[in-house]
Amino acid sequence: ALRTVPNVIFQLESVIQVSSEFEFNEKFLMTIIDECYSCRFGSLLFDSEKRRKDAGVRERTNSMWSYINSNEPDFINPLFRGGSDETIYPVVSMKKIRIWEKYHFRHLPELNTENSPEEAAQTMLKEYQTKIKSLEEELARLKRK
Repeated sequence: ALRTVPNVIFQLESVIQVSSEFEFNEKFLMTIIDECYSCRFGSLLFDSEKRRKDAGVRERTNSMWSYINSNEPDFINPLFRGGSDETIYPVVSMKKIRIWEKYHFRHLPELNTENSPEEAAQTMLKEYQTKIKSLEEELARLKRK
């Protein structure tokens, strides 16, 4: 299953580009990705239903879908419009594709903000500039001694 995870991430990142068209929220998508790596649920082990059946996965493990269903309110997308049977096409223009900040930056506290990446970078830059100025002042003070 691990060799298919990057493909799953790519597919789920496509969904986040059209979030109002998808019934479930980002937490749902991130849970699927995390569970692909964790191997906690049998639903995501192996690369086919036949291999899962041959390994007796259903009898020996829990289902991720049971977990999702028992926590469904946590995974509902409030932006979902619903009701349309039209095909949803992912964004394919490189100019319009955006990084999935909540997923890729979630383990980087300095970047994990509700602000845009540019705003987060500006904040970090100001912090570093303040540190540099402080270090330069300290260096000047030490040179005077």
